[in-house]
Amino acid sequence: MRILVTGAGGFVGSAAVAAWSNSADLTALMRNLNASAPPPNVRALGADLARPIDTGQLPRKLDAVVHFAQSSRSREFPEGAGDMEAVNIRAALELADYAVGAGAKSFVYLSTGGVYRPSDGQLRETTQVAPQSFYAATKAAAEILLSYYSELLNVIILRPFFVYGPGQTGMLIPTLISKVAAGQEVLVSGPDGMRSNPTYVDDAVDMIELSLQLESSATLNIAGTESLSIREIVREIGHALGKPVKVASRPTEGPVDLVPDLTLYRSKLGSYPATSFSDGIARTCEAMGLSVARER
Repeated sequence: MRILVTGAGGFVGSAAVAAWSNSADLTALMRNLNASAPPPNVRALGADLARPIDTGQLPRKLDAVVHFAQSSRSREFPEGAGDMEAVNIRAALELADYAVGAGAKSFVYLSTGGVYRPSDGQLRETTQVAPQSFYAATKAAAEILLSYYSELLNVIILRPFFVYGPGQTGMLIPTLISKVAAGQEVLVSGPDGMRSNPTYVDDAVDMIELSLQLESSATLNIAGTESLSIREIVREIGHALGKPVKVASRPTEGPVDLVPDLTLYRSKLGSYPATSFSDGIARTCEAMGLSVARER
């Protein structure tokens, strides 16, 4: 299969390129070619997707586009608003146009579970989206606009929940690991903090690859099978590191949970994430140079 992967130097994108490099003909778009070299059998191209895409350098024919790339300024509102719009929306539409012209069968867009409003119940793909940040709003807008390409391509919208794993920095799970390792207190909203389904990166890559088998457009949640509160996540990190944990609660108004319903994904692709959270946390801690106290 001939696949164009964007964001190939990012956390999930680089993991996908490494996993797929021996089974697919990959072209990888990367913001910085010097930051993360892909396998030698992958064609790597430099591209800043905040700028118009030079499609002339891309393959004339391919089977699928997987748009992993996201704005590097996703936490900078309003200063990064233009960058978020460019990468998350404009580049997605340019790539969809390119995919149609290149005869692609599928276009996979990595959205986010953050398009949903926190809820006390499970979040289905039919749940009305209500993004709580500008970043999530750009993802939701791209979902709507890409849906108009469904008569020309299999448009696969994937909504991942809290992907984590070795090599990730600055996000929820590595931040919690660093706090526990340093003996710092973790502050949670409500009694136990947000509950959601962390997704180990290798499992996310496998689920994304399986989505390329779909014969029609679809919007799917992708996530791990364990629904865990922040308090439970911190407890598991402490267990892995052999360290006591400190968790404090703060009052909150309204629901805080983001728990996906995975029924639709399973019915269409039948695959379950294979990595338990305890194993995923142990591997992530080890990759951060931390000593894991328990057997894996």
